[in-house]
Amino acid sequence: MRGFTSKVFCALILALAATGPALAAKAPVTIPLLTPWLGTNGKPTVATWNHAARFAVDNEIQPGHNVPAPVHTEAFAGYTQTALWLRFVAHDPHPADVHIKYRQHDDLENNDEYVGILFNPFNDTQFAYEFFCSAGGTEMDAFRQQNTEYDSYDTIWSCNARLTPQGYEVVMEIPFDSLKIPHSRLPQIWRILFFRSWSRAVRHQITQAKLDYDSNCTMCDAELVRTATAVPAPDRNFQVIPSLTLSQTGQRATPDSRFESGNPAAHAGIDARWAIRPDPLLDGGHLSGQSRRL
Repeated sequence: MRGFTSKVFCALILALAATGPALAAKAPVTIPLLTPWLGTNGKPTVATWNHAARFAVDNEIQPGHNVPAPVHTEAFAGYTQTALWLRFVAHDPHPADVHIKYRQHDDLENNDEYVGILFNPFNDTQFAYEFFCSAGGTEMDAFRQQNTEYDSYDTIWSCNARLTPQGYEVVMEIPFDSLKIPHSRLPQIWRILFFRSWSRAVRHQITQAKLDYDSNCTMCDAELVRTATAVPAPDRNFQVIPSLTLSQTGQRATPDSRFESGNPAAHAGIDARWAIRPDPLLDGGHLSGQSRRL
């Protein structure tokens, strides 16, 4: 059995017999350094994305197996000296059916509209960082070690989402300081698997890469990408990252009445990251939490 699970992914039940040879590997796609085309605020503009690498996220992996997806999704990727930047353009044949649901961090459900990536900066098939963002801007991050997903993993990154006449768009900024990336003076080879969850009568799971259903290695099917330049790795070996989340809920006695707000609530947390040597990394955020079997 292989597949995606937890609150993000339903398990993919593989009862298929062998259908042919393994899927052929493709040459790495080069993703560009976006710095020359950033806006005055140091962030990508609409024109910046014309220079990014483009990926068609059009392959349905569930319920269909490597069949054309019922909706079209485009993903754009680039980077600066400090962060990986991603843009998703999620088209919908009925844009009015895209409903925004405001949820807490890491609380995405299978019937939510969201996009994201599984990302390994070491060209390693054994683990991946996971980042997802809903049409309403709810973030979810996790850490995957082979077929176990740690949804207690949290790191600092951001996403912005907005509805469009064609569906919705998401832009993600994932700082390299929040990850561990190779120390190298050469361009890097990464593995990226783009993902979209589109739920209507049934839930469709969509990627840009075809999956080998005779394998239980998810990241083996991720697309190889090559950075156009070397990427400076963070030089801090130890980080302590405090966090504070404020929330407030409200309810209506009747559909026409005003919201009655409850008392604000505060949730504090702390994450410690220690690089034992240039590549391995211990992260207290995901090591201390419960694991979830895939």
